[in-house]
Amino acid sequence: MRIDSRNATWFDHVLSLIGAMLAVYSAGIGIGDVNVGYFFMGAILACSLVSFGLTKLFQGTKIARWDGIFYLILCMAAVLGRRPLNELLPGDGYPAQLAAAGVLSWLLAFGTLATWRDQTLLFQIVPSIALFGLVGAWNTFEGVPVLFFVFILCAATLFARVHVRTSLEQVESVERVASGKRALGELELVESLRAGPWRWMAGPEWALVSALFVVGFSVVGAPLLQRSVQAVAGVVQISVPQQRQPSDPTTTPLTFGNPPNLSVGNGPRLARRNPVLRFKLDQKRYIKGGFYYGYGPRGWEDLEGEGPPPTLDGVVPMREVAFEYEVLSGRHPRIYVPGEPPPRMEGFSQDVDGAVFPVGAPPASVAWAAQVPNEGAKPGRAGVPPTLAPRLAFASASGPDVTPRVLQFAQDAIQGVESDYDRAVALKEAIEKQVKYNLNAPAVPVGQDPVDTFLFETKEGYCDLFATAMAQMARAVGIPARVATGFWPNEDANADGYYVLRESDYHMWAEIYFEGIGWMPFDPTEGAEAVPGSERGSAREDPKPWYEQRWVQDALEVGVIAIIGGIILLSIRGLFVRREPVAKRIRSQAGKLYSRFQRDLEKRTGKPRRLSQTPREYLDRVRGELPQDAAAAAEDVTLQFENALWSKDDPGDEELKELAGAVKSFRNTSRGRP
Repeated sequence: MRIDSRNATWFDHVLSLIGAMLAVYSAGIGIGDVNVGYFFMGAILACSLVSFGLTKLFQGTKIARWDGIFYLILCMAAVLGRRPLNELLPGDGYPAQLAAAGVLSWLLAFGTLATWRDQTLLFQIVPSIALFGLVGAWNTFEGVPVLFFVFILCAATLFARVHVRTSLEQVESVERVASGKRALGELELVESLRAGPWRWMAGPEWALVSALFVVGFSVVGAPLLQRSVQAVAGVVQISVPQQRQPSDPTTTPLTFGNPPNLSVGNGPRLARRNPVLRFKLDQKRYIKGGFYYGYGPRGWEDLEGEGPPPTLDGVVPMREVAFEYEVLSGRHPRIYVPGEPPPRMEGFSQDVDGAVFPVGAPPASVAWAAQVPNEGAKPGRAGVPPTLAPRLAFASASGPDVTPRVLQFAQDAIQGVESDYDRAVALKEAIEKQVKYNLNAPAVPVGQDPVDTFLFETKEGYCDLFATAMAQMARAVGIPARVATGFWPNEDANADGYYVLRESDYHMWAEIYFEGIGWMPFDPTEGAEAVPGSERGSAREDPKPWYEQRWVQDALEVGVIAIIGGIILLSIRGLFVRREPVAKRIRSQAGKLYSRFQRDLEKRTGKPRRLSQTPREYLDRVRGELPQDAAAAAEDVTLQFENALWSKDDPGDEELKELAGAVKSFRNTSRGRP
């Protein structure tokens, strides 16, 4: 493959393209999602075509020198925009704990747009090696050593070719100074280099040595790199991802657990749409993480002390439903169960409130079975499960007295209703009609009863106020109740049966125990009217500054699209149009004619021209090897070339034609033709 003495060729871009594509493909396989690898391979291919067009367009101009700055800007875009960019990927993209791999992949794609010169072409090797190092640390893709070997061969070849061009540039600079700053033709420079003293520094021997060095480094250094990365990051099991950090790096990881004291009515609730759990269920169910029984002046309290955990085993007939989930972000000290935990819990334990805990560190994934009521089971009398009495009976059936108007409101709601179940439904419907769901509801003033204020003053609130009102009103009319915390899947399951539970799906609701069926959820948020933008499961957005307003975003999008379109048009133009100064083009044609003349002299005399020799010096060296008539003709042709190549004025078309005729005439003379 021919090496251009000054510029990278399409072959160099192909070498860089193959190396980057191998790296992103390995990363996609490493996380178990080959579509992510294919996505980045296609992106890098498209960006490489655009970059090659820009390379041809900017070649020889000052703009080409800005590639490093442009590359830096693109790197910053890959880092700062990692979250929205990750959402563009197929499936779930890169897990948050592997965000570095996603940034490197986007960096390779974006960086390809700025590979206009040798420096940026070579720099693409850096993120590729880093990405291969991460994949090796994950230890999930057995074929990565083979792809890495192919990558280093491409990298070594590219490195050697770049070194050749760099060496030729340095040699030309030195020789131009030595020869009076004369311009050297490309063929003249390369052919002289092959026979000159620079051969070992920039020839194929150096390429072979550099390739062998990189191969040797991969054999010895790759295992060391893998062990070093693993020592810092640990081995990531992609099939069962470790807990991820939340999407917002400015905040600490959210803890989804029950604090000892849970106050209610604390003001606007900030909930984002960050995915936190990936849950597989047979249908939408309330997913329980913890419970509260005791209620104080400002909120719910955990029961203190030790005691047997509550259980429904043997109390009501239940059936098992399999479920599984994996943690995507946040801290989850408790186990989530879409029902009641089974009686056999190897590796898990229950506290006195009934919440399930792991024995040891919280797992990154859980596959288990929950107990749910049998199909067609009918609720009987409300009460307290036998295993909860007498220890938990006081917390379930009693509490601080509700305010008079809350009590009156509850009594009015159940007027004329007979069964406990119908009474509970009547209380739920009364709350739904009385208040609205609003994530931006103001905090309950200090010293005021949260339920009373919620029902009759603000008449707006979110799930904790709804659940507390339901539980307290039920207790006020003699129906024991508790509140539960966990998740409700507001989105439908995907094709694989998985629900993506987000931070905004974290929820609180009331539960009532009925004989023959067990605990049943009563969630007044289900039928309550919502303030626009505060529907159940919606996320409350932070107030946005002017530069984040929608019109600004639209303007930026239009500008980005225009810039990208302009870049693509310029790159397409660059593939077909190569701008070159007229003087440079004319002198280049004269240089090509001299290369023909030089080859004729070399064939006739058997002496190649040295890189340091001017045309005059070369002629003086070989003059004695030529016949008298050929020497005279060579003298005349050399004089014409000196005027054409180094005179102040550029040669015209007529002069180029005369040069071509003189070269042809000398060739015929050297062959003995008239």
